[in-house]
Amino acid sequence: MTLYEATIDRTGCSYVRCYVWAISLTDAVEMADAAFKERYKDWDGSGLGMVILMTGTDPPFTTIPDDEGWLKRE
Repeated sequence: MTLYEATIDRTGCSYVRCYVWAISLTDAVEMADAAFKERYKDWDGSGLGMVILMTGTDPPFTTIPDDEGWLKRE
């Protein structure tokens, strides 16, 4: 399993995103697409970005405290 951050080219307080926990990138894209289409009825599916945040085999970690989203320590 992999945790993805899915983004589109819309902004709110910062950029619009959702997090997806999925078995594959293909599944994650389908799930994110459905979530964005549910929230934004006029969204045409373009501009979807996917970033891997972690996998089920990553070691334990904390993110950097921040009010802008998921900032993982390197």
